[in-house]
Amino acid sequence: MIANFAKKYLYNNFHFSHLFPDMKDETGLLIVNNGIVEINQEKTRLTLNMRVPISYKLPDVQKPLTAELKKYNLELTNISWQEAFYMPVNSPIIKNIMKVYQEVTGDTHTKPVAIGGGTYAKAMTNCVAFGAEFDINESIMHSYNEYVKLDDLKKMLEIYTKAIPFLTKK
Repeated sequence: MIANFAKKYLYNNFHFSHLFPDMKDETGLLIVNNGIVEINQEKTRLTLNMRVPISYKLPDVQKPLTAELKKYNLELTNISWQEAFYMPVNSPIIKNIMKVYQEVTGDTHTKPVAIGGGTYAKAMTNCVAFGAEFDINESIMHSYNEYVKLDDLKKMLEIYTKAIPFLTKK
């Protein structure tokens, strides 16, 4: 049953769109990937890592997922939920980071992108993790043989160096 569920909902479907067709907001689409798959004589287990758009809460995910799992004779036995962290695009922090980004790159058209995931920023108040991914469509971030071009690394260093004074002001 777990294989049938994975085939229908997870195979080439990073947005879980068969189960959550409209789960998106200004922070993007729902993103899901399977984590650990464990099949042995004692148990069968599949873990899911879900990056849920900011305007959705645990029941929005838990109720439909639990109902669908029952159709496959599966159950949701444990869920770990971290409250989302969101920094509005018009906040002073994001505006200052974008100002530095634009100054260094000359790019005044690109908008900031929230990619989800857990970062150290959740542990602090009024903090945001940011990085310089210059071509998100050609990203190799967190990929096999991840690398960065030397010229891009120099631009990133300049952005970070110039942004720090803005970020330390109250």
